[in-house]
Amino acid sequence: MPPLATKHIPLTVGLGEIVVPGTLLTALLLAPDGTIALDPGALHGRSELEQSVQIVPAFDQVLNAQVYWIVWVAVELDASETPVRYTGIAVSELWVDPVQKIGYKVLAEHVNRMAEASRGGLNLKTLGAHERALIAKQLASLSPAMWAQTADALKGALA
Repeated sequence: MPPLATKHIPLTVGLGEIVVPGTLLTALLLAPDGTIALDPGALHGRSELEQSVQIVPAFDQVLNAQVYWIVWVAVELDASETPVRYTGIAVSELWVDPVQKIGYKVLAEHVNRMAEASRGGLNLKTLGAHERALIAKQLASLSPAMWAQTADALKGALA
């Protein structure tokens, strides 16, 4: 499976969903090779990667598993629904065997992490320092203005 290309797309209301008034939720997909793609299709279990593999019910079926992370990102919107700052971030794992084109995920974990991010939570427990730095760089490049307005707690969680 070829690595996903980094997409530098301006973050707008059209690249996610308003999950609660004033909050847009979107997703990034972080591949094992460090590439990151903005992929709001993950909000409905339809990320580019998920569409390219068959999701199986047991982890042990994914013989040559590589971990991908879905990074749930919450964005505060102003009264005119313009993105202002990143407010929450959480990750969940998606295990993929690129040869067999099968994957495994715990749906409840994805739903819980998505909800956690949308409420302004910070949950990056499964990431190392390198992956956190990649995400910080991607968020800053997607919108330098939003990154500048983001709370130090979120920036610190990615440091």
